[in-house]
Amino acid sequence: MQPLKSKISPHEITNNRTSLATPLSILIGTLIMLFILIRGLSGVAAEETAVSSTQYLPFITKPYHPDQPIINDFSINTEQVAAGESITLSWNISRTAESVTLEPGSVDVTGLGSIVVVPTDSTIFILTASNDAGVNVKQISITVVQLPAISSFSPLSETINLGDVTTLNWTVENSVDSLTLDPGLGEVVGLTSKVVSPTVTTVYTLTASNFAGMHGTQTTVFVTQPPIINQFLASPPTIDKGDSSTLSWSISNLVDSVTISDGVGDVTGLNQIDDSPDQDTTYILTAVGPAGTVSETVSVTVIQPPTELLVFDWNEKVQKSHRGFPWDEEGEILANGDWTSPTNFAGGTLYFRAEIISQPTPQANMQLQFCIWQSDGLETCGSLHTVPGTSGTVRTWDSNISLMWKKDGNPLDWDRPRFRNGVAIKNGAGNPVSNYEGWNWFGENPDHWYPLDMRFTVVVVAEGETFSGWNNYIP
Repeated sequence: MQPLKSKISPHEITNNRTSLATPLSILIGTLIMLFILIRGLSGVAAEETAVSSTQYLPFITKPYHPDQPIINDFSINTEQVAAGESITLSWNISRTAESVTLEPGSVDVTGLGSIVVVPTDSTIFILTASNDAGVNVKQISITVVQLPAISSFSPLSETINLGDVTTLNWTVENSVDSLTLDPGLGEVVGLTSKVVSPTVTTVYTLTASNFAGMHGTQTTVFVTQPPIINQFLASPPTIDKGDSSTLSWSISNLVDSVTISDGVGDVTGLNQIDDSPDQDTTYILTAVGPAGTVSETVSVTVIQPPTELLVFDWNEKVQKSHRGFPWDEEGEILANGDWTSPTNFAGGTLYFRAEIISQPTPQANMQLQFCIWQSDGLETCGSLHTVPGTSGTVRTWDSNISLMWKKDGNPLDWDRPRFRNGVAIKNGAGNPVSNYEGWNWFGENPDHWYPLDMRFTVVVVAEGETFSGWNNYIP
């Protein structure tokens, strides 16, 4: 049997009732008609539980007659149904009914014992059986449960900062048996909102369900995380004073500003910058975002230029072949650079130490003098100092560089390298015990002077600085 597909309108019941009065009932009069009314209604099984708001007027029937039809049973296969689902109405009628109709809709079901219908709303069905002898009526109701519908579901603030809250609001149409909010918030039946404070961006799912089924929808709350400093590096981490180090960093999440301490300043939008600190420095990188502030540090070690340098350190025997001038070509490499910057050694002082190990014939009036040579014939020497050739003799002295002797009065160019440092070995008269330039040892017996086993050490100390002492150079 095919289900009745057309919508059955309760209004059609009210507007299409058929008056069953006959000429006979009219002649009997008012009292008899009242009696007929009472007797007719006694045959209606009034199952009065109606879900819809439609009200039905009583039917006027013929007086009870032994041959009028009797509706023994009028039933439905379920008491409630989901909207859109079909139901089966069944009935059993005694005695012959000339006409059987079903309301709403005035559907002719004569000769049938059941019908399949698809109600769209809760409905009261009325079955009317009639013949010439009379009318019998029964009614039955069905509750149609509508599928729940979530008409709105959204957060008050779609984006929040970590630690803040927002309110989820929703509207649900039709009745629900269960209303759940996930993740983790559970049943919210009877509520229309919920305050939440997610720690990460979260997709919320609202699910409404009842007998007819379920309906779910989702909304997202975006959580702005505080900035994360993934790394903050200095390359190289150790520099000489005057050099620079590259500070680099990587930051995740939204930031409003990025700054670096110690005079670097605002670096928003950058990921690296060079800086040249004068001293050891710990930089603080600070990232400020709408969700918070974070900081990270990195340190740069600055190697300060030395304030004193080892310039010359002779520690062997002076042979006759040295011709009275033992020297080192270019001297100590580290001391052969620019003596004007970054440290002013040219305006400083040379400190000398001479230690005699042995001399063939100790020379009581032996004098030693330190000299520096540079290209273009430039030469400068410190003061002469008497150092007796007796074993174990130790003498120390110093010379202000600016006051040292200068060949032809021309000072050295202290900002460029020198090519030779050496010691002039002289007699008591201040003459070199040497055979250079025809000097012929200036009358001295070189075998009495050489081999001269000695240690001669020279240290330069920058202008305004204090010598740290010979213990730092002589074990």
